[in-house]
Amino acid sequence: MCNIIMMLLLIIVTSILVGALIQYYRLKQKLDMLKSKFNDFTKEKYQDDHAARVTEYSDKLLSYIQKFSTQLATIEFYNWRDNHKMDKLTEENIRKLIDETDHKVWESLNTINIVYEDTLFTKEYVGTCIADTVMLTIKNLLNKEFE
Repeated sequence: MCNIIMMLLLIIVTSILVGALIQYYRLKQKLDMLKSKFNDFTKEKYQDDHAARVTEYSDKLLSYIQKFSTQLATIEFYNWRDNHKMDKLTEENIRKLIDETDHKVWESLNTINIVYEDTLFTKEYVGTCIADTVMLTIKNLLNKEFE
């Protein structure tokens, strides 16, 4: 009689243990699935955040470069104007001024610290942007000078 009770207890405990193991593995599968979904979500969110940060950094950097180029070109033009006679103005003088100003802007900007991997543009594009900004600024200042 004692053996039968022990056998029944063993069967009951074993069935409870098997049920608990089955429940554990079901919960583990759900947890793994939720972890996977969470990782996918955070990865997408990180990529979206990274794209937003890159865009914002690029906009701010380009705006700063254009503002700096305009300011330095203006200063250089007025210094050049004060040291040269405007009635003896030649195309060669203007080209030389633009080239020198472009070179000064490029040297003055600390382009070594620009992380181009975190921007939407390349070093060459920055150089083109500086040259265009300097040229347009000097052109506008010349137009004002002769109005």
